[in-house]
Amino acid sequence: MSKPELAEDYPLILTTGARRYTSFHSEHRQIKTLRKLTPEPFVEIHPKTAEEHGIKEGDWVIVENMFGNWRSNVNSLVPHKNVGKMGFGAPYKGIMCKIYKETD
Repeated sequence: MSKPELAEDYPLILTTGARRYTSFHSEHRQIKTLRKLTPEPFVEIHPKTAEEHGIKEGDWVIVENMFGNWRSNVNSLVPHKNVGKMGFGAPYKGIMCKIYKETD
């Protein structure tokens, strides 16, 4: 609502912060035994939204917004300059984005 000029290109809302028990923020990803449990990055998407975008379980996807991407690093999608009135965590629940199936 606050950026209608971007809504056409970035119609989805990215929510970060979900955790798996094998990692905490960006920590523990280098530990071999934990890496075996969660070897690949993951996204969770509503089944209806996935279907609308031609995405099926197990597909590799690209999540993109105006801040770019760093090959499977969601931190690059979140702004770090303007943290907002509510503190640093404020941008983690309302970032505009788009998602599409990786074809390579």
